Parts: sequence; C-alpha cells; structure tokens
Amino acid sequence: MLRIDFSKDAECDLEEIVDFIALDSVDRALEYLEKIKENIALLSKNAHLGVLCRRKNIKIECRILIFDAYLIFYKVLENSILIIRILHSSLNYKKILV
Repeated sequence: MLRIDFSKDAECDLEEIVDFIALDSVDRALEYLEKIKENIALLSKNAHLGVLCRRKNIKIECRILIFDAYLIFYKVLENSILIIRILHSSLNYKKILV
C-alpha cells in the first residue's frame, strides 16, 4: 500500500470545500470531507485508478480521480501518492494547474 500525502494547495482546497459546505451544515461538511478522504484512500491500493492528465490535455504529469463534482489531481511517486489539487469541475483547472 502506498502512503498518501497532500500538497499545501490540496490541503487548502479541502479546507475551502469544507468551509463552503459548512455555511449550510457543519455536519454535512464533515461527512463530505470523510467521503472525499475515503475515495482518495482507494488510491493507496490502486494508484492508477484515475485518468491520465494528458488525456484531458493537461500539460503536467499527473492523474485525475473524479469524486462527485470534484477533480482530484495526483502524482504517483515511488513510495507514495501526492495529492496535488482538489478542484471543482466547473473551474478552469487547466489554467490553475499551469
């Protein structure tokens, strides 16, 4: 099993997601955070679960795991997986990831 690490940007993305949902319901925000983390945890056993970024015309070397309306961008490293960003699919993620 691979270790999963989060970049500072990905940690900020998670905080923003939780903060936004918490405006409506703190309980729902915490539940949603748990669901995101459960889906990310799947990568520790199957690192190539996501789609290659280049298939979506993204220039950086990464993969994308889709969860609900969010795109989880990550890199498979030798002994770990690095979560790069967690972005809503409505954002211009190609521009953000440059």
